[in-house]
Amino acid sequence: MGAIDALSAVNHRKSGFRAVVIAVIVAILAVSAVYAATVTSQQASSTSTPASSSPTNPLCTSQPCAPMITGWLHTVASSTDVYDSSGSQVPLAGVDVDGLDFGTGNPASAPDSCGKGWSIPATSFANVASWGFNSVRIPISWENIEPTAPTLASNGTWIHHWNTQYLEELDTVVSQFGKTHIVVIFDFAQVDVSGAFQQAPEKVQGGECEGWGNPTWLYPGRTSPTTSADLATAMCNFFNDRSMVGNDTAPPPIQSMEAVESMLAGRYSDNSSVVGIDMFNEPWFTSSCGTTAQEGALLTSFYTKMGQAISKANPHLLLIFEDSTPGLMPSSPVITAAPSVPNTMYEFHTYTSDWTTAQPYVSAFLDSAKKFGVPVWMGEFDAFEAGCTGVNCKLDPNWEADTEALLSFSNANDINWAYFSYYSLGTPVQTPVPHSEILEVLQDEIPQASSVAISCKPASVVVGSPTTCKATVFGSRPTGSVSWTASSSNGKFSRESCVISRSSCSVSYTPTSAGSTITLFASYSGDSRNPARVGTYNLAVAAKTSKVEMECKPSTIQKGSSALCSATVTGYFPTGMVSWSAVGGTGSGTFSSGTCTLNKGRCSVNVTGTGVGIVTVQAVYSGDLNNTASSVTRDLTIISEAE
Repeated sequence: MGAIDALSAVNHRKSGFRAVVIAVIVAILAVSAVYAATVTSQQASSTSTPASSSPTNPLCTSQPCAPMITGWLHTVASSTDVYDSSGSQVPLAGVDVDGLDFGTGNPASAPDSCGKGWSIPATSFANVASWGFNSVRIPISWENIEPTAPTLASNGTWIHHWNTQYLEELDTVVSQFGKTHIVVIFDFAQVDVSGAFQQAPEKVQGGECEGWGNPTWLYPGRTSPTTSADLATAMCNFFNDRSMVGNDTAPPPIQSMEAVESMLAGRYSDNSSVVGIDMFNEPWFTSSCGTTAQEGALLTSFYTKMGQAISKANPHLLLIFEDSTPGLMPSSPVITAAPSVPNTMYEFHTYTSDWTTAQPYVSAFLDSAKKFGVPVWMGEFDAFEAGCTGVNCKLDPNWEADTEALLSFSNANDINWAYFSYYSLGTPVQTPVPHSEILEVLQDEIPQASSVAISCKPASVVVGSPTTCKATVFGSRPTGSVSWTASSSNGKFSRESCVISRSSCSVSYTPTSAGSTITLFASYSGDSRNPARVGTYNLAVAAKTSKVEMECKPSTIQKGSSALCSATVTGYFPTGMVSWSAVGGTGSGTFSSGTCTLNKGRCSVNVTGTGVGIVTVQAVYSGDLNNTASSVTRDLTIISEAE
């Protein structure tokens, strides 16, 4: 499929529902008043979630519920996991809530020449949380933020004219989702570059009048109709930072967009309900813009510049860099190097006919994320057109099984995801499959925070004594097995692996050496829903308390005669030395040796009586790695020869 033809096909799937958005605005407004009462009622009836490693949203009314996200999100070098401020690994499971990207700076209540304007379904604020998701991707547009071109001040600086009405609407959206414990990722959307491009062939077929995204003032003198080549040229010019208005009329395009995204980032620098910015939606090129490698390098350079500007304004945000969507370019992925900024997440979209077609692409994007050492996000998918709202929907007859396979694969490989879009779940828009059926499939695949926790009873042991250790696997109905290993070879498990039953399984472990903490590892193998995970437990192993017993034969000797005194040490295979001495009494004696070496826990010395009376003989065991020191005394009676 050619790049422009493929672009048309992808846009048909996504754009048709925008054509019917205006038709459902009245319905949305009619139910919006219900939202406040709904949330109030839910909050009043909910109870606090018990403390756990992965708390769930108290407003979630279905099962499973995605883990609730606490505070800002961050990544760890060379890891594909995302963590919240509590340090918990959290998967993103969300929904795209579209509508704020429409228009050319105007709200839906005052539509533009194409009948477009921005709005958002107010029912989404309560529904997303109630359905069990933990995040939303909110497509917004640069056009709506800055519908008027910046002006050059006398001091040579640019003055930007932000759309305060639109920004206040974004504030409201963030606040409302924050109240329901849903985090927001803003997506700088574009479909066909800008509203400046009208009546392109694929738009007409898809039921659209105009594109949206970049501001129309970037493209002066545009006339309708637009050709597909016009779109390709505009996209190529943008990523090459070539101005179409002149640098005395506005800053270069990328510099202008840096100002917009950094402004928005700074606006929410103290609001952790906004956790990330998707820096550019669905970039694409044609061969006229260079080789695939050159196009990938253009994207990496662009995302580096944008990420640096955003991080300077708000260092907490996830910086999401998106690759080209399959179908928009002859090959995908095209990005070969991650942007040189911290806290990044790699994104892709999936719009293919079935899972068989999608899997090679998804696997390729996953491989790229692993190579980059960053988390990966499937920011859009439509359940293989079950949620299609366009005029050319081609439903996959196996959409349910294929969607389950897609999400199972994603969950098992730490691929975060967001379904596109809320309109096919929570508004009157018509789709090939009933909304409730799509939602049920999505809910069944909502991932849980995957982790392995180990508990041992007793929590610490004496060397040679067993402890029973239980591995509990947290995730989405985990199955499979857990393999057990230890940091030291001085110990033994009752079995090397155990099969999970009701999310857990147990083994016993017996350490054979003390003196240091032994780390136990429980390695979960993973399954079709859950990634492999490893849990650890630090087991403190104490030395065994030893005991020394002494026997002298005979216990009474004549002066000048000898008795054989033997020490027997019990413990955990004791080794080492026993020291001998006389520590009291009225008599005296001499020892054949001041020490003896244990052999199978026993050693002996001879004591010769040198003075009549009682000699108190002491045997002191010095201890070893596995046994504590101990001692014992016994009285040896020495009599005169005449007696």
